[in-house]
Amino acid sequence: MFVFVCCMRNKKGKLKSIEHTYNYLNPFTQDYWIANGADKDSLIYVKQDANEYILTEGSTAEYGIDVDATLLKKIPGLAQLERTNYVIAKNKTAKLVKAYGSKYSMGAANYGTVAEVDTFFFKENNHYDGKHYYAILETAYDNTKHAAYIANLNTATSKVGIADDGMTAGLKVQLLNESRTSAFTVEPSDAPLYRRFNKAILGEDEKDGPDSLLFVEKYRKEYLMDEGNSSFTDEFVDYLGIWSKEKAENKLAMRIDTAWLNRGAGNVKPQYLISVARDDQGAIETIPCDEADDKHFYIDDKGVAHKTDKWHCQHAKQGRTGFAYGKYLVSFADSARMKDSNTKPWMDITNGYTRVGFVKAVHAGDSLFILVNEFKNMKPADLDTADIVKAYTAAKINGKYIVNLQGDQHKNVTWSFRYVDPDKAANVTEEDPNVNAFMFESNVYTDEKLDTPDYDAVAGAQKNIPLSNVHGLGNAIAPNYAAWLKMQNGCLVLTRYDSDFNSSKTGGDAALVFNVAQKTDADDMVTSIDGANVEGVSVVATNGAVTVQGAAGKSVVITNILGKVVAEAVLTSDNATIAVPAGIVAVAVDGEEAVKAIVK
Repeated sequence: MFVFVCCMRNKKGKLKSIEHTYNYLNPFTQDYWIANGADKDSLIYVKQDANEYILTEGSTAEYGIDVDATLLKKIPGLAQLERTNYVIAKNKTAKLVKAYGSKYSMGAANYGTVAEVDTFFFKENNHYDGKHYYAILETAYDNTKHAAYIANLNTATSKVGIADDGMTAGLKVQLLNESRTSAFTVEPSDAPLYRRFNKAILGEDEKDGPDSLLFVEKYRKEYLMDEGNSSFTDEFVDYLGIWSKEKAENKLAMRIDTAWLNRGAGNVKPQYLISVARDDQGAIETIPCDEADDKHFYIDDKGVAHKTDKWHCQHAKQGRTGFAYGKYLVSFADSARMKDSNTKPWMDITNGYTRVGFVKAVHAGDSLFILVNEFKNMKPADLDTADIVKAYTAAKINGKYIVNLQGDQHKNVTWSFRYVDPDKAANVTEEDPNVNAFMFESNVYTDEKLDTPDYDAVAGAQKNIPLSNVHGLGNAIAPNYAAWLKMQNGCLVLTRYDSDFNSSKTGGDAALVFNVAQKTDADDMVTSIDGANVEGVSVVATNGAVTVQGAAGKSVVITNILGKVVAEAVLTSDNATIAVPAGIVAVAVDGEEAVKAIVK
């Protein structure tokens, strides 16, 4: 009996976007893997050095005998067989296809034809040394039933084989009825994709314990801190900012705690909470009533008395579970997509970039409770998660403000640290900015006006939801498209939905690249003071110029990244535009701190 299995699927049946390696089963050595050809060779081989590939889930359909109600009466608990087909790819454009008649390539077409992407079933074929090995079988597709299937076994169905008629060991297109069937493991790649703070050699806790870290930008050596630039502050929101170290007066440390790790794909993509202004509260034990057993009662909402035990008596002093309290760094992306969001402070960047900032919250178990309404300004010692749950449920806001931290999908309250160069990071021995560099990764959303990369082909997908939650996009782990911290006109924002990882580091919607520094005794925690708002001028970058507002009569000096003066003037207007060369500039106005801007 054929049993078709799916690889790396979660409980909802959706494929997790993890890069995989394929180990070739043979009687001589277990050290051969599917790999690309050298240089411009598009053919695929088995070699001693493995390459990583992405499995993209296609369609899932029932097959075999129909398990209906009648059959279940005869055989209770009998499961309906299902099978799913997959695309094997190196990246968005390079996918495994038949090429040159009888071989497989990564994206190359047959002679004189257009390459058609092949899809495959994975049939468990062997089990050896604790590993499952799969035959890789090509699938046909029934457009009427919307289901993949196996065509004629003898004439129409191919499988992935290994050519042993030469010295190159290339992947060969074989008919399914051939006697020998090649088999391969499907294993998650062990190459680190995300920074994890558990390396003892770097002074980190091997058990992934909480840590206090400073985040420093790789190239300009600026630090994440409270936003202090008056042009980017708001009286109601504590925004994240970036500037030179001395501007923060040593208040630079932030607390990181694991939110999703050692479960699901958390070891591949750890998700962290980042917080400041911590005031954690320990558990408080309930003190029972000391009256006689027949004296215990409580009053319900209608004022009616009921007998109870000493632990629930009106005179018992109820305890509470402990929790972590602080201001947690969040993306405002979900809020920014609400109606009329352009009027909100988190969307005050005119070209649609979303801000990030700190919100008061409580972390308990696998939930983050965003504090709103009567709880927002309550003293931490007076908070109780049970009261929060009760109040939020009654107000029907529990789904919005109580965030479930479980699951591989990204959340707007969690952060992952995506390695810029994972190959270098695999063997790290020191805090090297060229090895350990990473980008702050968050959610990216579908867009209702523009075609989102890898989105328009997804049938029935909804608008304005995280791309990581859309079936078939493979956007949860090491996504091609995500949101990363960047600087826009001197302001910290998240990259747009169309920011591509492969170009985000160097061009296009360029993200910032960071390293960490360990907290010292001289370093204090980021303050995140409510209502931080400094009076001052406003500086906005445009194409080939900067516009300075609110500075009439003042002297303005503009310097480039090297400190060279590129423009200076005494402004005669409160809305003055000054032509400057493209690049990062610092705009200094009399009596104000210099403001950074990126001129296009």
